Amino acid sequence: AVKGMLRPLTEAETAQYVEHRLVQAGAERSLFDPEAFEALQQLTQGVPRRINRLCDLALLVGYAEQQETVGAALLDSISEELATVAPE
Repeated sequence: AVKGMLRPLTEAETAQYVEHRLVQAGAERSLFDPEAFEALQQLTQGVPRRINRLCDLALLVGYAEQQETVGAALLDSISEELATVAPE
């Protein structure tokens, strides 16, 4: 078994990480507003597992609400709900 420690991602790295994952999944345009990445960084502290979880839920809720892009307000709302429903 191999163990490794990842340092938290910076805001720029977080944005690059999310955009890369979206392109790999087949996205043809950005699905997050530019200001959403600042909120995403603050809410997840740059931890990839948290980034993945929050983005996954944000994309699901955004789709259900027929939003063109995910914004900071949606990320804040989902993060608050996660904190009250399933604390880490």
